[in-house]
This record gives sequence, C-alpha cells and structure tokens, in this order.
Amino acid sequence: MGFWVYVQDLDTGTRLNIHTDDCDFIMAHNERTALFMIGDKRYIEVNGLENFAEDLEKDLFVQTDSSCLVNFNKVKEFDEIKLELGFGNSERKASVARIQMKTAKIFLENKKPK
Repeated sequence: MGFWVYVQDLDTGTRLNIHTDDCDFIMAHNERTALFMIGDKRYIEVNGLENFAEDLEKDLFVQTDSSCLVNFNKVKEFDEIKLELGFGNSERKASVARIQMKTAKIFLENKKPK
C-alpha cells in the first residue's frame, strides 16, 4: 500500500516523489532528515524518520536498529555474522541490532514461498 514522499536526489539535487513500497530501507540521517535507499540511489526527506514511521505498514517495514526501517519484501540476504541485510540490487546494506536478529529471521522465514 505505502504512500508517496517528496524527496531530493542526493546525487543530482532533483526533487521528486518516490513511493515507500519501492524503498529497500529508510535510515535516520539526523534528527530532522531521513534517507530513503532504492538500489544504489539515495534520497533525502526533510521531516525525519519519526514523522512518517508510524504510517508505514508494520508487516512490510520493520525497525532493525535504532535508525533503520527495512522493507522486508526487498531483502535478499541476511549475514548473521556481520548483522547486515542485503538487497540484491545494491551494494548498500542495512544493519540489524543484535536484539532484533530474531525478528529479522522471522520476517525472512515468513517471506519464503510455502
């Protein structure tokens, strides 16, 4: 379902709308901004993670550490040693706090075809 977010491309400076369902993961950049990762592209949004985190679908986006919300539909791999999630279409990785490792495993298990 998701929603549209008005962001700025960090590479080109272009402003555009992106859909949250397209995001691999979303990171708090600082207190007032959030970075949306789609493949190797980075987009910045100026309202901060907490302003829209509660509107994201709980069965799709999961907080894996204090500053990262991950779209588990996009996750392709989980490195349990480095505590990182990989996204097949990108070299970027999302971190997983040790306390969230069980949650990450459950979401990845539920994603597998039955």
